[in-house]
Amino acid sequence: MSRFLLQRPEPSRMIRTGLMGVLAVFLLISLAARLAYLQLYRGEEFRVMSEDNRIRIVKIPAPRGMFFDRNLEIVVDNRPSLDVKVAEEFVDDLNETLGLISSLTGVDEATLRENLEAERRTQPKYRPLTAASDLSRDELAALMTRLWRINGVTVEVRPVRDYVRGPLAPHLFGYLGEISDDELETERYGGYEMGDIIGRRGIEETWDRELRGVDGSLHVEVDSTGRELVVLGETEAVPGNNLVLTIDADLQEFARLQMEENEYAGAVIAMDPRTFEVLALVSAPDFDPSLFARGVTGDEWALLVTDPRHPLENKCISGQYPPGSTFKIFTATAGLEEGVIDDETPLYCPGYFNFGGHSFGCWKAGGHGRIKLHRAIRESCDVFFYKTGDMVGIDRLAFYCSGYGLGTLTGIPLANEKPGLLPSTQWKEEYFGEPWYPGETISCAIGQGYVLVTPIQLLSAFCALANGGTVYTPMVVKEVQSPEGETLTVYEPEKVGTVPISEEHLEMIKRGLYGAVNEPGGTGWRARVEGMNVCGKTGTAQVIAGTMSSAYLPYELRDHAWFVCFAPLEDPEIAVAVLVEHGGFGGTASAPIAGAVVREYFRLTGALSDE
Repeated sequence: MSRFLLQRPEPSRMIRTGLMGVLAVFLLISLAARLAYLQLYRGEEFRVMSEDNRIRIVKIPAPRGMFFDRNLEIVVDNRPSLDVKVAEEFVDDLNETLGLISSLTGVDEATLRENLEAERRTQPKYRPLTAASDLSRDELAALMTRLWRINGVTVEVRPVRDYVRGPLAPHLFGYLGEISDDELETERYGGYEMGDIIGRRGIEETWDRELRGVDGSLHVEVDSTGRELVVLGETEAVPGNNLVLTIDADLQEFARLQMEENEYAGAVIAMDPRTFEVLALVSAPDFDPSLFARGVTGDEWALLVTDPRHPLENKCISGQYPPGSTFKIFTATAGLEEGVIDDETPLYCPGYFNFGGHSFGCWKAGGHGRIKLHRAIRESCDVFFYKTGDMVGIDRLAFYCSGYGLGTLTGIPLANEKPGLLPSTQWKEEYFGEPWYPGETISCAIGQGYVLVTPIQLLSAFCALANGGTVYTPMVVKEVQSPEGETLTVYEPEKVGTVPISEEHLEMIKRGLYGAVNEPGGTGWRARVEGMNVCGKTGTAQVIAGTMSSAYLPYELRDHAWFVCFAPLEDPEIAVAVLVEHGGFGGTASAPIAGAVVREYFRLTGALSDE
């Protein structure tokens, strides 16, 4: 037997050894998982925080490009905004710090908290957050004297929009806001970062990449409490490019005041029919764009979005309305080109038109009697155009209207333009699954029924009529210039179509429009301008069917008032569309404003005297 006896380990010892092994493995796995979490998931955050303990990179927002009007007057500029920033990782007691900021600046402590909370939702944790923005130097004076003693609090300067002439054209200019998470995911905003400010609506949105410039940065050494010690380096911001707009600031302001002083809701647009350059674009009521420059509050936003007159909507391009009797020039075009009428064709108006068991009334209850094209346009006879539309038919009517650009986008480079509606037999079959009834053509022939247009569409159509039949894309920007004033891009008129109308027939309609403003019995006489041959057409678009006078109806059920014109007859250089929502008769509410804008335009150009 061997001298050495093999001894079996005790069972309890084996169990302890096994448990220790399992525990060691578990600890190693936990350690590895923790290291992976810190390195892979939060590594970037800690790297930045680590560097920020020594060097803080402060973003220098680039000044956005300026807006000039067509006469090179600055209408949108930039000004400095003084903001209070809080770097929370350096703050020992946030409540105490916010209380101190509030007592020194006068900003309500609850507002400071709300601002920080909003910033936390959009900003990385390691960046200083904005607690208060756009403070005056007086508001900041007390804070600045004690800033060195408050850990984690700094004051930074950023450029914000300065609307030099106040709410001159907020719907055209647009406003600014912070980019959203959803927008960051889109191709359009490739290269943008969280926290970037982008254009919202209007020209700010369409030309955002031209306007935004390139942000710069400051490399600042800070101590462990976040205090800035020394600037180590700076990358200067590059300002954005400037834009020369097509509007005339003085004409824009004049048109805006016409709507504001009358407390009207609606739209006024002026355009050069030779180039389709927009000279003025007013949507009423408007809003103060500076609210967005300093940061709109929740209460202010609620007021804007709940206002029943929709101040944020650009009614010039997004509002869709029945065109009323302004549509009669398109019915006249179809009738002339299809050969169902000429300028000598007499039609009889007894004050109504019976069709399919329904009586369609004329606005003149006693009727116009025997009437021809010129007088029918001048006096806006409904029956003449009921009969013309019936002879043409809805599909041929739609064909000529589409030639003027109705029923489709004009292409004006502003977001949210609406296409209007141009009905046809095919459209009704596709949309309702029903056939077109001939009686429906009667209403459409005078701009009622299914027909819808936007003010920019209707004005573009009248501009094409004025210039001899060419349809262009409306323009709002003439040039892009570098910050040094070098011309980078020049926009030229872009032809998109030709109206299918002969020169002879076009002149017949223009003469009718001249008569509507300048001859006895004309419905647009309130747009008359002494010394200038204005051509125009009234329109009164029903909101609800019926014979009751609009004046006796609640505001929201009253008719919309239209007037569209151009001048002078001989060589048109301005066209104006005015829509007054629920304004009643177009000749009463809209024609005077259109005439005043035409008169002001020629006064500004020197063609008419100041008297």
